Amino acid sequence: MFGVHNQVDAVLAVALRLRGAEVCVVRCDGIYPVCDVVAWAGASSKEECVRCAGYGFDLFTSMALPVLQMRNYLKPADYADAARWAKEVPVSSYSSAEWNGVPIGEWVTSSVFTYFRTTPRGLGRPEVQDVHRRFLETGVLTWLALSRIMDEYQPMQCVTFNGRMAPFRVALELAGQRGIPVLIHERGWVDDTFIFYENENCLATQPIFDCADQWGDIPLTSAECLRVKDYLASREYGKGMNFPSFYNYKTEYATARHALRIPKHARVLLVFTSSEFEFAESDYYRGICDQLELIDRLIEVFRHREEYLVIRHHPYIAGTNQVLADYHFLTRAYGQIAAAPENVRIIMPSEPLSSYALFWSADACISFLSTAGVEALARGLPTAALPESMYRQTMCRLIEQSSVESLAGLVDDLLRQTATFGVTELRRVCRFLHACIDKLPKRFKSFGIKNHFEPDMRFRTVDDLAPGEDSELDVLCEHLLNGASFRPTPDASDRAKDDTEENEFLQEQMAGMLEQRVRVQRQSGQFLHWRLGPAVAILRIAWTGRHAPDFTAWAARSFRHRQIQEYECQIDAELRHPEVMRAILSGLMTVREDYVLITWNSVRHDESVISCAVDQLLDDAGLAIDGVIFGAWLVSADNGITGEIFTGRVPAATYEEALTLLPALREPQTLLPFGLFRRSKLLPLLEEISLLPDAEAAARRLFSALRVNSFHHRLLPMLALTQP
Repeated sequence: MFGVHNQVDAVLAVALRLRGAEVCVVRCDGIYPVCDVVAWAGASSKEECVRCAGYGFDLFTSMALPVLQMRNYLKPADYADAARWAKEVPVSSYSSAEWNGVPIGEWVTSSVFTYFRTTPRGLGRPEVQDVHRRFLETGVLTWLALSRIMDEYQPMQCVTFNGRMAPFRVALELAGQRGIPVLIHERGWVDDTFIFYENENCLATQPIFDCADQWGDIPLTSAECLRVKDYLASREYGKGMNFPSFYNYKTEYATARHALRIPKHARVLLVFTSSEFEFAESDYYRGICDQLELIDRLIEVFRHREEYLVIRHHPYIAGTNQVLADYHFLTRAYGQIAAAPENVRIIMPSEPLSSYALFWSADACISFLSTAGVEALARGLPTAALPESMYRQTMCRLIEQSSVESLAGLVDDLLRQTATFGVTELRRVCRFLHACIDKLPKRFKSFGIKNHFEPDMRFRTVDDLAPGEDSELDVLCEHLLNGASFRPTPDASDRAKDDTEENEFLQEQMAGMLEQRVRVQRQSGQFLHWRLGPAVAILRIAWTGRHAPDFTAWAARSFRHRQIQEYECQIDAELRHPEVMRAILSGLMTVREDYVLITWNSVRHDESVISCAVDQLLDDAGLAIDGVIFGAWLVSADNGITGEIFTGRVPAATYEEALTLLPALREPQTLLPFGLFRRSKLLPLLEEISLLPDAEAAARRLFSALRVNSFHHRLLPMLALTQP
């Protein structure tokens, strides 16, 4: 991934040298025991470090660029002093730690958040504190090495990647203290582009605001409007974002209300959250960690309303197959679910329900910081955001007061605006997006990005980087050498444009969106009418007796699926296999429904787990699926999520792997809450298991039996399992 950014440094360095500048490249050469590059590499972190260092060395030396290794500017005493200082800092002060008056703690903490996908709430974990301390050490080493390099070379300009992650933030701050201008680069919002910032890190919002202001009064041509429309369409299909899509599923628009089990004519307010870890240490996004507190108050607003509140937690919060989940956010979100009234739907990050389908079933939207907010606006939904949002200029309202009373007024206002939303609002969105995708990012002839993470150097020789060969490269070099602006501004021809084409396009868009909304509403009504809603049995096991477990996950919450028949099966906690399995079988014999979910008080299923599984079983016309099995978050006895099992990231494909993660799997019944089963298939399987006298042998047999193709495994964590 960092090869994409190394090439920017290399190409700029060569281009500047061709224009008469003296350049040098500063590299870490693997001196960091912890860093953002290897944050999620796990056991292969050392190999990843060597690979990263090797790639950079080969790239820069192949272009005959002078490379300064930071280790050559450090002494053994520096390492010892940095380690000694970091050990003396109280753990509670890591984030604010100062080394000789230099706020190293403030500068490196964002990388700690990235490393663990967490926020200030996660800094108390021992494993986080250990890495945090090491980031403090490397922050000091970076400061010392760069200070000595700057003393020796007296640079007039600095260029560095993103300015947020620890070493780059130190470079940005050090240069700023010395009055040296810094150019920051990051990938752009559109495929094959980059964005540049002056003396600010990559989270800075002012460049976006300035660009939108400069172009906000300039009418768009029909071609420019179409470009915005194509960009939005590409995002819906997971393309055009210069980064992989956060999910790869699609939801038919007309099925969204059914998936949420919302009545046909009920009005809906959508709320979108954002992943917090990247923004948590930023001055630009101070409200990011208040999202769930705001949702608490919105839930109170809707407690006595007829409308429905739908909260869609960002999929990235659950991580990806390579990236950790934000366990602290998930813990708080699960704790919040229990208090929600009947007209609140909470879509947890793992649920495969597309935001793009939700737009057409909603009437208004709140998007604290997420791009989903501007996409909702572009589909005709009145939307509000936090004042810190980079999209604030497009919003119908800003969330400036956070009391329950103020939020109630905000909701009323947004729902009122549904009827009046028109061309004026759509124009504001389109001009903003056009500025952000056409004026702010830069696309270069000589280099770019392919496959999201691979550098794409398109020049044959370094002479192809000479003046006149790549116009965008020329602009950037002129900025670095002579201080010229590198951002386009409207000229006389831009200001002379009229809005005829734009008006025609926007009016056509508004008409099309209204037709689309009516069509989806009609199709949704038909789907709700014809879609079956079979009864599902929930068999709740109540452990009794002196040794009954007293640990409980978050309080129970009703499922979206309405046709539910509950049964209870009391089992003495003193019993062991096979008596426990026979007691469960006895309880199952009383069940008459075709589908059954088995659970107990230490299991917290997502509200969608039954509806998701039932819909899949109903689509199985050949009755080939015996059950749908999900993954789980693993919860400590104090109700904190600490891990996961049977997910894309932690599949636990063998019984031994699963047992290591969840020792309770020595008892076969522990596997049962993970799925919704056809009762007719589950009964004979459990009867077979009950004949095995040894618990672990029975658990191993059940594990194997559930791995056959007739049991469909969705490697999504859709329940939380508290461990004793």
